[in-house]
Parts: sequence; structure tokens; C-alpha cells
Amino acid sequence: MTENLMTFPQLKQAAKKQLRTGTNRRDLMLAYLLPSLLQAAAMITVYLMIQAMVQSFGVEKVINDPTGFQAYYAQSSNDSGMVNTIQSLVVTMLAQGVNFAVLDLVRNHERVRPLQAVLGLFNGKWFWGSISLWIFMYFLTLIGLSFLIFPGIMLALGWRQAFWVFKDGREADQRFSSITALIGSWRLMNGFKSDLLGLYLSMIGWYLLENATFHLFDWAINPYLQLVHANYYENRRAYKMAALRRNGSDVHF
Repeated sequence: MTENLMTFPQLKQAAKKQLRTGTNRRDLMLAYLLPSLLQAAAMITVYLMIQAMVQSFGVEKVINDPTGFQAYYAQSSNDSGMVNTIQSLVVTMLAQGVNFAVLDLVRNHERVRPLQAVLGLFNGKWFWGSISLWIFMYFLTLIGLSFLIFPGIMLALGWRQAFWVFKDGREADQRFSSITALIGSWRLMNGFKSDLLGLYLSMIGWYLLENATFHLFDWAINPYLQLVHANYYENRRAYKMAALRRNGSDVHF
């Protein structure tokens, strides 16, 4: 991977080329199928629940008393909160397993084996570290969002690469921790958080399409999106490591 910063069009072109190579598109679609369907089921369930609450509360009352409806919704949805959290964790574990395989594809042109990829984190090497990493990211981002939206977004962008940093660190050292992965991601994204936000905005149409279709077609969209992100991570990481070496600094990610 070049040590020069790739532009967004170059990252997207690389992802499209990788998708067209061999059976990559088919393999990735199959790999993302299960987490995508679980995510879709959760979204549809939430939509139906909200629709039922609106009808129960009364459409006219929702319009005239939105604060009252918010309180009613919060009270009614308490029981489903834990289920939603567990569902989010399961989907993350399945999807991140595939994302690890996507990074291997970008780096080593390794073919993605769908079943092996989707279950990739469910072993002693990755399982507990990945769960603890998800927990830290989930609650720390919530803390940031509880103060202001912008700090929460900045935290999320700073830790966006944490799972891939965790993968690289754990492959080099079995004792590499989730906390170290968060720190490594933050260091990697230092100076790049606005850049990453720009990449997200350049692909906002895809994200809107995923949400508009209740994530039913994420299995067809995610292969491209995650290849773009994997190329972004690999390129920015190579660039940052080269800069640190030139300055005589230790590399921590």
C-alpha cells in the first residue's frame, strides 16, 4: 500500500476493482448476509413498535404533545432496551469478523470464505477482546453524545479504526488489549477525523439507501463500503507509520 495519501476517488476505484476480481463480490455478499438480515429484522421490529406506540398514544396527541409521547415511548421501550443492546453486539461481532477478512483481502488478496469470516471472532483469540472493545466504544460514545452531538461524533471518528487496530495488534501480540486498540485508533486518526468524516459524507447516498430499505440490502451494499473503509485504513496507517519513522518516533498502531 502506497505511503502517499489516496484521494476518495482512488479509494473507491480500488474497492470497485477488488470487488470485480474473481469471486470477491459473491463471497462478500454471502459473508454479510447473516449480519445484514439480523440488522434488518431489528430495524423493522423497532419501526413496527414505534408505529404501534403512535397508534396507541394517538396520532393527534403525538403532534400536539411531542414531549408527552417521548416520555410514553421511553417508558414503553424500557423492556426492549437490553434486547436491542444484545442484538447490536451480536451483529457487530458477526460483521467485524467479515471486516477482518476484508482487510486481509485488501492486503494479501486472500479470498474471503463466507462462513469462516462471519464466525471469525468467535474463538479464544478474538472473542473476549472484541466484546470488551465494543463495550468501551459503546459507552464512551454514549457519554460523548450525552454532552453534545459534536463531541460524540468526534469520539466515534477517533475510534472508528479500533477493531482493525485490535486485529493488527493482537496478531503481533496475544496480550494486545482493547484499551490499547482504542488508544492506537485515536493516535492513528489524529489529524484525520475530519478527513474520515469527509469520506462518510462522500458516500452518504449509500448510507441513506441502507436506512431507507431497513438494511434489507446491506449484504449487497456493505462489500463495497467496507472495502472502501479497509483501503482507507490501510492507506492512512501506512502514511502515518512512514511519517513516524521519518521523525524517529515509535510506532504504536
